[in-house]
Amino acid sequence: MLAILTVILRGAPNDLIGQLEDADRQFRDWLELDGSWSVTPNPVQNAQKAEAAARPLEQILEVLDLASKDELILVPDTNSLLSADDPIEYRQAVDNDSFVFMLLPTVLGELDRLKVEHRNDVVREKARKVITRIKGWRHQGPLATGVVVDKSITVKTSHSEPDMNKTLSWLDANNRDDRIVANILALQGEYASAHVILVSGDINLLNKADTALIETLEGP
Repeated sequence: MLAILTVILRGAPNDLIGQLEDADRQFRDWLELDGSWSVTPNPVQNAQKAEAAARPLEQILEVLDLASKDELILVPDTNSLLSADDPIEYRQAVDNDSFVFMLLPTVLGELDRLKVEHRNDVVREKARKVITRIKGWRHQGPLATGVVVDKSITVKTSHSEPDMNKTLSWLDANNRDDRIVANILALQGEYASAHVILVSGDINLLNKADTALIETLEGP
């Protein structure tokens, strides 16, 4: 949990990061009864002190939870786009008319690869179709700042690959799924007031997202 929060809050003031680390350390001392000088022979008293030690962590989590309601960001993976490249189709899945449809650089790169290299003609054609649609949005305006589709959906592109040196230690820079997870964690820090959801049907990616506490949704 601390590693995930540290990645999400890496742009936060140093004071907040310090408070998070101190709160985590104090709570772990109580959780593991690891040499805490405050441990007493009274179990009820110990439980009360453990709850008090956990409270600063709960407060930080509550702030993040309250800040995660203003904007909805859907992040489709490659397979989701191959199955449904029109963001309008995603409305029913989220029961919301308005959201940001965020395209990651890892996903765009994989589409470029599939349109040329995939041995299946159908997959190559689907990848070309998705890329053609994305190019159409680019003609409407810069995707880096967002293009409005059907009045209330904003299509955007994330401008850079994630810094794999500043993310969870178990993520591999050479693995596309891991880069998607890292990119979404970075987005959670960049858009602190947003509700970010990964849209995927890939069970391996979904498992990794679950481990990183990323909310997921299967595609339309």
